[in-house]
Amino acid sequence: MLKKLTILISIFFLTFVCLKSQDLASLLKRINIDSLIYNVEILSGEREVIINDKPVRIDSRKFDSEKKHLAALWLKSKLESFGYNTEIIELAKNEETVVARKIGSNPDNLVIIGAHYDSFNYEPGPAPGANDNASGCSAVLEIARILKDVELNFSLEFIFWDGEETGMASSKSYVDNLVNSNYFLIGYLNLDMLAWDSNNDGKVRVKYKNFGNSYSLAQQSMGWASNYKLNLQPELVTNSWWGDGDCDSFWKKGLTSIGIADYLDYFDSMHNSYDLIKNFNYDYFLENSKFAFIITYKLAVGENLSVNPEEVLKKEKNNFIKATKNEIIELVKQKNITDFEIFNVLGIKINQNNVNDLPEGIYFIR
Repeated sequence: MLKKLTILISIFFLTFVCLKSQDLASLLKRINIDSLIYNVEILSGEREVIINDKPVRIDSRKFDSEKKHLAALWLKSKLESFGYNTEIIELAKNEETVVARKIGSNPDNLVIIGAHYDSFNYEPGPAPGANDNASGCSAVLEIARILKDVELNFSLEFIFWDGEETGMASSKSYVDNLVNSNYFLIGYLNLDMLAWDSNNDGKVRVKYKNFGNSYSLAQQSMGWASNYKLNLQPELVTNSWWGDGDCDSFWKKGLTSIGIADYLDYFDSMHNSYDLIKNFNYDYFLENSKFAFIITYKLAVGENLSVNPEEVLKKEKNNFIKATKNEIIELVKQKNITDFEIFNVLGIKINQNNVNDLPEGIYFIR
C-alpha cells in the first residue's frame, strides 16, 4: 500500500530541459515588427498577395466571404515556407482550421498556441479584422518562424482556428478529439487582439478560468513578463461568463489554458470595416508578441518547471499513476491516505488540505 501520495505531472519524469535550445533572450531579439506588420497587411487586405497564381487582397475573412478560404491557403503556405508540414482540416461544417506541428523529444506531451483567423462585421461589407484577429495570427506565425529549428522537449502545435466569431465549433471539436487521444496537454495559449493601446499604458489582459492549472500558468506568465522586462502591464482577468474565445473550449474540458488580449481601446472599430492597421500601436504589438513567445518557449522547452526534472527522473517511474481529480478523490478514500503532497502542472506545490477542492484536470500521483 502506498504510504505517501505525491501528485506530480508526468513531464517531471519524462523529460530533461533541452540543453541545445537557444538562449531565450537571444531568440526574443529575432521577433521582427516589420514581419509582424507584413503578415497583418496580407490578412487584412492592405497588401496584395499571390494565391493560386492570382493577385488578391484578403480584405475579409467573414464566415460568408469566399476570401476566408484564401486566408487559410495563405496561412498554410506561410507555415510551409518555414518548413512545417501543414494541413487544413474541417472540424466543423464550412470551417477550415490550419494546423502545423513541431515534434518534441517527448512527442506525446503537447503545447498549443493558437489564434482565430476568421473575422466579423455586423454590417454588409468587408471585415478586414486587422486587430481581431490578424494580429494574433501574425504573432503565431512569427513564433513559428523563430522556433522552427529550436529543439523542444514537448511537441508544439500552431493552430489557426476558423469559426471563433460564430460559436467556436472548430476548437470545440478539436478539444473533444484531444481529450480522447494519447496526447497530454501541457497548456494552450490563445492570442486574440494584441495591438490596440491608444494611451501607451501597456495594459494587457492575461485571461484565465480556474480549470486545470490555468490560474498558476497565468500567474507565472506575469512573472515572466517582469523578468524579461517587457514594456507591458499584464493584469489577471477572469470572468464568470463564457465567451472569452477559443480558450473556452479547453476550459470546458478542464484543461490548462490562458489567453492574451488587449483592452479594446478602439472598441468602436471592432467587428466593422474600420479594424485597420492605422489603429495599431506598433511597440505594444511587438511587446505582446514577445510575451506570447516567452510563454510558448517556457512551456515547450519545460523551463517553467519549479521541480528539477533530473532529480525526479531518479525516482522509480512505476510508482506514478495518471489520474483525474475524481480518480484521486476515490483513491484517497479507498486507501485512506492522509499524508500526501500536491503539485500542479507547472510543478508548483499546492497547499491543498482537501482534494475535493482541486481544480479539474489531470495529475500524476505517487
